[in-house]
Amino acid sequence: MAKAFKSKVDVGSVIVTKLDNHAKGDGVFSTTKSPIIFFGTSDYSDDFEIFKMKSFINKLFGMGDIHGLFEKIRRE
Repeated sequence: MAKAFKSKVDVGSVIVTKLDNHAKGDGVFSTTKSPIIFFGTSDYSDDFEIFKMKSFINKLFGMGDIHGLFEKIRRE
């Protein structure tokens, strides 16, 4: 499905609204070869963060994200 979509629409980047353990999402990224620019952090439509690979990996492995914490404090 992602390949058919990509053939009709020029995808420049991706906004991921839900990150969970679902293998189908992986296919979308490899097929479109598009970077993730934002990702959703909760079930609410206004909870998005700029996607930063290192911060995402740190959170994924439970190591925390000090830069993300500083950014959140700065915004509030």
